[in-house]
Amino acid sequence: MREIDNIMLASAYNEWIAAPHSQKSFTAQKWADTLSISLMTLYRRFKAFGFKPAQRKERAGKGIPRTPSLDQYARSLSHMYAFLPRGARRPPLRLVVEKALLNGILPPEAAEIHPATFARVLRQMQLLDEDGRVLRFEARRPMEQVQYDVSGSEYLYVHRIENGEPVLRIRGTKKYKNKDRYENMRLWYHGLVDDCSRYWLAKAFVSAGESSADALAFSKWAFSRKSDERIIFRGLPARIYMDNGPLARAQVTTEFFQRIGVEIKTHEPGSPEDTGKIEIKWKQLWTNFESLEFLMDPNWESREYTLSEITERLINYTVRLNRAMHPTRAATKEEIWLGVIQDGGVVDIDESAFDTAFHRSRRHVEADGTFSLDNTTYFVKGLYDSWVYVYEGIAGGQMIAEDIQTHRRYAVTPYSMPALDEIRTDNALPGKTARKEAREYKKTYRIQPFKGLYEKDAQVRDENVSVFPVRSREERQVENPLDITAYPSLAEARDEFFEIVGSSVSGDDWGDISRLIIENGLKRQFVVDLALEIRGEMERQTLSI
Repeated sequence: MREIDNIMLASAYNEWIAAPHSQKSFTAQKWADTLSISLMTLYRRFKAFGFKPAQRKERAGKGIPRTPSLDQYARSLSHMYAFLPRGARRPPLRLVVEKALLNGILPPEAAEIHPATFARVLRQMQLLDEDGRVLRFEARRPMEQVQYDVSGSEYLYVHRIENGEPVLRIRGTKKYKNKDRYENMRLWYHGLVDDCSRYWLAKAFVSAGESSADALAFSKWAFSRKSDERIIFRGLPARIYMDNGPLARAQVTTEFFQRIGVEIKTHEPGSPEDTGKIEIKWKQLWTNFESLEFLMDPNWESREYTLSEITERLINYTVRLNRAMHPTRAATKEEIWLGVIQDGGVVDIDESAFDTAFHRSRRHVEADGTFSLDNTTYFVKGLYDSWVYVYEGIAGGQMIAEDIQTHRRYAVTPYSMPALDEIRTDNALPGKTARKEAREYKKTYRIQPFKGLYEKDAQVRDENVSVFPVRSREERQVENPLDITAYPSLAEARDEFFEIVGSSVSGDDWGDISRLIIENGLKRQFVVDLALEIRGEMERQTLSI
């Protein structure tokens, strides 16, 4: 660069400063020609002498628009853009204005306004800005909240099923092709990350889509004690945070987690950054696990892997990540998760509780005691011509039917047409049983005045009825909706109890008796035995008087 005499440059600067405002441009151009430099170079050299260009001042206020309804017109155009799904491409504003005029969203006089005017008002009012500041949050302690999500594999696809186990191959592109779909099956990753420690768990499943059964199987594995001692994560979290996908809306998962005392919280639609801790894990998995482990192989096109091999490598990958340092703390993710001990430990649950998860559907039992579900016919013994709720166990496949009116539960078996010589009997109808009992009662009834309905009731409670001592203890109980040996509620157990004993039990005594019934799991046999025992004690006391 050509050297410039500082003495001449100082003279130029002083003359330019002393020049009137109308002569400054002329003075600067004169000295630029004299020094054989450009005008911009001269201004840059002036900065070395302390010159600062005047900053452009913001407008103190905006003027009054000529069209009073201009802001309302712009808001109507923003509504047109809001009709588009999230992520869709935005058409040009001039075409949007034309369509709004055509459909009456804008009045005819709005056609006189230039689209650039609408664009300026939309910018000023920020009507098209949807991406605000991202809010970050983090749990204060381990197991306070876990983030859960499901993601499909980018490079692995199901090639065939061999001896009951899926065999997978690798494709070089992220997009699925027709040959990559074996009976529409895909490889899915179910994963969760602890919001405080960033401890991460993941497991691979093969299914046609995001399955509730796979979600429960993963939860059972994640929340239980593992045989692999390297995986220390276990116990129930206080809350599960997930997106608004099918798993969050599925009745199977929401009902089950509510029964075991785990809250499900979902973020707002269109804001995947809320579950960023689990979303970033999928990007790392596709790059650091799938791409590195399977694609970085000279013979990747001919390689085949079973699902168990994928699962084993995935566990080794997650164990390595969990032993790494936390991104913002001076400890590993495992060490931070072990801080759950300071909060009293984890909340364990019996693995058998996951077998009580069910899917409920409404069906009508026909006159022959059958109903159809998923193109299969089932038989309900002891029930006919009734609407029922069918509870189908997700894990074990157990199925029961609950009468919607009486809430009584019945066993369900697959239906098969009886042979010609086969006689199938069923329980007698309650009406016929009652008539038979009434005939027997008439034979043993002693002759005495039969009380009328409106006579004064002389029956009083016997004060000599003893109160049974009970013990109570607190524990988390998981109700099994597939159990037909227990009453669905305490109210139905109470009705059965008083039907046997009568109305001679006081409210205080019933409080103790109800606690006994609850402690024994509302079992039908216990309620009947207890009622008969109390009734016998009452009759013995009556005879001894």
